[in-house]
Amino acid sequence: MLRITRMLTAFAAGAILSLCGLFMQALVRNPLADPYLLGASSGAGLGVVLITTGLIPFMLFQSIWFIPLIAFVGSCISLFIVLVLGQIRKDAETYRLLIAGIAVSSFFTALTGLVLYKFAAADSLRNVMFWTLGSFQRSSFESAMTGLVGIIVALLFGWTQGRTLDVLSLGGRHAYSLGLNTPVFRIWILLITAFCTGSITAFTGPVGFVGLMIPHFSRGFVGANHRKNTTVSAALGGVYLVGCDTIGRLMLPPAGLPIGIITALLGIPFFIFLLLRKPKSKI
Repeated sequence: MLRITRMLTAFAAGAILSLCGLFMQALVRNPLADPYLLGASSGAGLGVVLITTGLIPFMLFQSIWFIPLIAFVGSCISLFIVLVLGQIRKDAETYRLLIAGIAVSSFFTALTGLVLYKFAAADSLRNVMFWTLGSFQRSSFESAMTGLVGIIVALLFGWTQGRTLDVLSLGGRHAYSLGLNTPVFRIWILLITAFCTGSITAFTGPVGFVGLMIPHFSRGFVGANHRKNTTVSAALGGVYLVGCDTIGRLMLPPAGLPIGIITALLGIPFFIFLLLRKPKSKI
């Protein structure tokens, strides 16, 4: 049963991160974008740390949804600040979002460090350190169910809004000229990303490079159509992360290496490749 829940959690995390990466790349029109770009993971991380250190008493809320709910709230708070600082308007440039996201992410990371330094016990520090590296070792029925909900939400958004994402990827001004209410739709993308990324990150920790890499492979198979990419990205991302987890467990049985180490070792060469190649076209 433990292996099944671990596999389901890994698949769900890979699918969610891939889909959110696809949405974020359409939003900012940048091939290096990923679900963590605008500070969603740092906000979720702060929420998890507040629970781990006891500043938010988990025992008062005996619900399987409490941890992902707090992570989602943290993600929403960070993204709300990004929205305010980025001044999202129909004529706003996406670089404002990127700069605001970097600043907010750094702020929440610093705040997390302050909470750990002041309030965390030794065992809490170990748990948080293990969480920051990314791991499926503590997978459970709750994490698998949360991942299933996240996949359903992300898939429904991608399938129903695929054509709108195609229009948005042309650029904010072009999309607005074609009748798209770009500020509202951008907010919807950020909310979906915050919910899905924050909820699964609460259980697995931040897992890097999945949301950056997989949408590129998906577009290589089916082109730029976002509705098709929704299905393909979810499937590729889920299989990829299950494979990475298998590699980690084979390298260091039985618990395995933290999944974030494996994805970083595989993702960094791809990241460098994207930086060095000459862009042929915009997303």
